[in-house]
Amino acid sequence: GVKALELWNELYHLQKFAQFSLSHDLGFMSQTVAMIMDGPWNLPRYRTIENFEWMVAELPSGPEAQITYMGGEHLVIFKQSVNPDQAWKFVKWVIDPGVQARFSINSGYLPVRRATLNIPSYSAHLQNDQALQVFVREMNSARTREMPDSHRAEFNRLIARAIEETIIGGKNPVNTLRSAARDFDITIRNHK
Repeated sequence: GVKALELWNELYHLQKFAQFSLSHDLGFMSQTVAMIMDGPWNLPRYRTIENFEWMVAELPSGPEAQITYMGGEHLVIFKQSVNPDQAWKFVKWVIDPGVQARFSINSGYLPVRRATLNIPSYSAHLQNDQALQVFVREMNSARTREMPDSHRAEFNRLIARAIEETIIGGKNPVNTLRSAARDFDITIRNHK
């Protein structure tokens, strides 16, 4: 974590990000920013830009392994659901590999099931899309985020504070992350 925050801090100041006012994707599309981390959902947008050459590359490996995160939506059926059987039927339908193939082809999102990669229509679609192939390969090193719980917002706030104190406030990343870790522990103890 410390090395990552040190690198982030170095890049932030080296590239003068404090003076930058565009969002990452707009900065990329306007050719103000040379490289961004993004997902497959923006590929359709990038393809519509005239006179703009771009490509997708896998994230580089770190010292331990190559890892990326994979987000997404959570499908839930509430205990109080009036129609739990119909809700379950819908969930099974929407995660069906054939349905996922159609959804993914039309939306640009990755399928939620690896079995979708074997559906002929999706396989053909993927074969003609080199950019999307990179994101599919990245699925092999992807980790999903944990289900949201009562601590998630607080943890995000503590991490954001450590990043801001380091990058904007000029504080030592070791100290800001230690402080965040102490506050994590307090938060967990207080919520047991």
